[in-house]
Amino acid sequence: MKIGIVLDSVAIAAGGAHSFFEKLLSDLKALKTKHEFIIFHQTEELCLCENASKNLTFVKIQNLSLFARIYRKLFRTLNHIHPLFELTSPLDKALNKYPADLMIYPPGMPLSEKIPYIVIVWDVGHRIYPYLPEERFNYSYMEQTLSTFLPKAFRIITGNNAGRQQLLRFYRLQPEIIKTIPLPVFDLTPANTTVEIRKDFPLPKRPFVFYPAQFWSHKNHITLIKAIQILKTRNHLNIDVVLTGCDKGNRVNVIRQTVDHGLENQFHLLGLVSPEKMHLLYSKSLALTYLSILGPDNMPPLEAMNLKCPVICAKYEGAEEQLGDAALFFEQFDAEQLASHILSLYQNPEIRENLIRKGTILAEQRNFNYAERLLLVAEEFTPYLSLWK
Repeated sequence: MKIGIVLDSVAIAAGGAHSFFEKLLSDLKALKTKHEFIIFHQTEELCLCENASKNLTFVKIQNLSLFARIYRKLFRTLNHIHPLFELTSPLDKALNKYPADLMIYPPGMPLSEKIPYIVIVWDVGHRIYPYLPEERFNYSYMEQTLSTFLPKAFRIITGNNAGRQQLLRFYRLQPEIIKTIPLPVFDLTPANTTVEIRKDFPLPKRPFVFYPAQFWSHKNHITLIKAIQILKTRNHLNIDVVLTGCDKGNRVNVIRQTVDHGLENQFHLLGLVSPEKMHLLYSKSLALTYLSILGPDNMPPLEAMNLKCPVICAKYEGAEEQLGDAALFFEQFDAEQLASHILSLYQNPEIRENLIRKGTILAEQRNFNYAERLLLVAEEFTPYLSLWK
């Protein structure tokens, strides 16, 4: 079977999508299979991978992301207005030359309905938090595309049962087409020489917690600011905070809030950093504080556990299912509880070590080949394919 996979963004600015695509590609290269994979992409970096495996074919498509935006916002509307009107996407043209039997879109919406497809859905945040700025802005197009494409999918992949229940709650889907594949561990490039990196990349001198997250409103940076202020005023403890990630519209608000709370000297906003520096930040921090209110699963807690960094995590829907007893949880907007957990790890090394031990066990359980599990789902299509091929 020939399986097409669309990677319309592998830039580091894509955040979690960047890590996911890198992991998927790495796992595909390691896969031993009779199936063929066609990787449709638009980046020069992937062109360098063309000889990586005899089972992988890399096809570069110009303007794939640009068309994706146009397609997602206009194609469905234009089709409904005039049924004879048809847009031929760059992907459709590429598929004429490199035909596939089944497509996989990880994650994102299909750019072609001409070939059966599997969709990976990370979240349905626009339905859970439609009033947040980023969800409100995208609500119409997200709802139109999901309600159109999900019922037509051969299979839908989500990370855990919480994600599965969200899909069933918001969309009329047959339960059997939804499959769960947990997020795997995403390896960060080890810091080659810690001393050399620290010369170029000085860490805070005080103990610090680490929060890698794009500056969206749902990332809930404000609760962390309030927790750090509680520690400073009530416990006379100055804990620094390192934030990484690119601005998605809320960075100015986060900076303003740190100033308003008198904490501007304790917060370090580093922007996008390399995997080597991410590795260093995880390994040297007191803990990962993960505050996103949106699940059903997330990557940074697993990254942290894999690098022996204890995790304090907000109770987003699906968090406890994803992380079990390997993290300390707090109610999403409860700064008091978050401050208490940070203080506990600061004062009690044994609690911190116990979390690290449990996190290491969970990370080992999640150290699997994601592409292999994805292929098992794709192979369920084989008997249907034989009906016409």
